[in-house]
Amino acid sequence: MNTLYLHAYHHFFPDQAGNNQNLRHQLKQYGIDSRRQARFTQLALLGALPLQHRINSQTAVYLSSPYSSPEKFDRAFAAVHQHQTPSPLDFMANTHNAAVFHLAQLWNIQAETLFLSIDTHQHWQPVWLAQNYLAHNPDGQILLGWAFEAGSIGGREGSCWWLLGSKADGALAEIGFTPSADNLAATDFLAPFTQFEQDIVWKKKVMFVAEGLAALSVCK
Repeated sequence: MNTLYLHAYHHFFPDQAGNNQNLRHQLKQYGIDSRRQARFTQLALLGALPLQHRINSQTAVYLSSPYSSPEKFDRAFAAVHQHQTPSPLDFMANTHNAAVFHLAQLWNIQAETLFLSIDTHQHWQPVWLAQNYLAHNPDGQILLGWAFEAGSIGGREGSCWWLLGSKADGALAEIGFTPSADNLAATDFLAPFTQFEQDIVWKKKVMFVAEGLAALSVCK
């Protein structure tokens, strides 16, 4: 497998005051009216937007999550259960690829975009896809994200985004993967990625075991 290079990363976790109104206010600072967006989309955008100065129209965008917006789904399901018609706006806002669509529209993305449904046993599956994309587009780059909206099940919400390429120049870290057994199932969906980022900051070497054994070495 080809080596991946991490060129930039950013994550967003709402604080205790991170209600929908607060998220909308933060997005408004980027010139985005998010009143019709699902909370999931808001969380994803707030994680990705600080990297926008590194994005061009040929940047692929992949986003992964167990689901999109439980909040919107629950509201639509409740309406059906009460023999009412669900809001078309809620239905559109809960489309799985809504967050990726908004980013692609905002940045005029011409490259591939994808939403991938994964669980805690498949944390690193999107990295394999990114590796495959860059193998066929060696001069390109890919913005790879993981996002989570807790809904009624609870857990830490937010999103983590990595800008990956196949060139070492200017990279923060080199990421290599080899096949391994899947024996990691974190209860905190975003935990592996934040730990990965912390190890970059502290310049440690780290290994995670999921679909692949992820070995990180910090570029000098």
